[in-house]
Amino acid sequence: MSSFEDRVSHCKGELRQNSDTVIYWSVLAHRIADNPALARAIELANEHGKRCLVVASLSIHGGEITKRQTKFAVQGIAEMKEALKEKSIPFFFLAVCDDGLPDAILDRAAAVITDFGYLRHHRQQREKLGQAFDGCIEALETMVCVPVVEVSDKQEYAARTIRKKLMERLDNWLTEAKMPTLEDQTGLRLDIEESPLDWKKIDGVSDDEASEIDWLEGGSEKARARLSAFLRSDLANYADDRSDANKENVSILSPYLRFGHIAPTEIVRKARSAKADADAFIEELVVRRELACNFCHYNHNYDRLDALPDWAEETLDKHESDERDPKYGTASLENAKTGDDVWNAAMMEMKQRGYLHNHLRMFWGKYIAKAMRDPKTAHKTLLTLNNRYFLDGGDPNSFANTLWVFGLHDRAFQENDVIGKVRPMGHGALERQFDVEKWVEDRQ
Repeated sequence: MSSFEDRVSHCKGELRQNSDTVIYWSVLAHRIADNPALARAIELANEHGKRCLVVASLSIHGGEITKRQTKFAVQGIAEMKEALKEKSIPFFFLAVCDDGLPDAILDRAAAVITDFGYLRHHRQQREKLGQAFDGCIEALETMVCVPVVEVSDKQEYAARTIRKKLMERLDNWLTEAKMPTLEDQTGLRLDIEESPLDWKKIDGVSDDEASEIDWLEGGSEKARARLSAFLRSDLANYADDRSDANKENVSILSPYLRFGHIAPTEIVRKARSAKADADAFIEELVVRRELACNFCHYNHNYDRLDALPDWAEETLDKHESDERDPKYGTASLENAKTGDDVWNAAMMEMKQRGYLHNHLRMFWGKYIAKAMRDPKTAHKTLLTLNNRYFLDGGDPNSFANTLWVFGLHDRAFQENDVIGKVRPMGHGALERQFDVEKWVEDRQ
């Protein structure tokens, strides 16, 4: 068994010897470095004397994809195309493949290798592929350090229950997936129209307020540059300063991870090699992030309040009829028209930048949970705004962290109005971490 096969979490069928091409369907990991699925596709092609074709498509969260997310994603895909061209590996872009890969591609396929995703639409993609294609299908875990199915066979309750399982296995899964050289570099023509690698021309992009942004660019090169700058200047103080939104001493790598422009394994290896203590950073990158993937994989209600632990559901039900003071609807919240200047500034920050410091992001979510007429409406609004405006919106972290606002991966606290025993978070929690007044003033 090759090291790439170790990451196969879904396998079906046999390789079709009478077909000439191994397909790598890149739906999550839009990169060539440290990409075990791409490496596995080339390995299979070489082993059986086949060509290899990379087909990239956008992975959205089962709904719309916004201008800012599309632009960022396509920047990475365009870079991937150029990197593959240098290695004489054919590339084809089909922006959205909701109904699976077209026959024009599957008819040429001896095998289809793809990324193993944890969300509902990823499962549906695998199911439709299995129904349409009778050859070999392999889905590899390319978006985590330790494959979710290797860590646990069930949904973990919290970080404390998964941390040891992850950290005991981490060292065994950090080896770089080096891409083999493709032996058959024969050209490949397909009788199908390719999507434009211009985000403005892609069909289905939402025409809403989540307009494109310029301060952060997608792609593996930009991801590595940001990582290098963070390790060089900020990692040493990360444990002490990460909670201070004014210092913004954080990596801002989550959009690159969300669209697969950089592998988490590469980040961990480089962080460990840095001349600073990386434990706090790795805790966030590995334990918290991969806990979210565990949750979405094992709980198919990951986007509903039904996924909450019993104590959280019970306390929210008990307080559903509590008076909300203040009380706001979706339009007031989305337009930052509340009586809370800090919350309004946070909402505008995420609308304008597609980013919000983590402590403010938690505060932002907790405010919505208390200000809307019932938990179901609050959760729906929170998830919609999160996935619309944040560059990293729509990944497993988005669904897990949104439900964290309502008690997921947490414990019960002293009972309060509206949210019951769910952890509260108000201005005081922010003020203990940084100068909130200065943060708001800097944005006026």
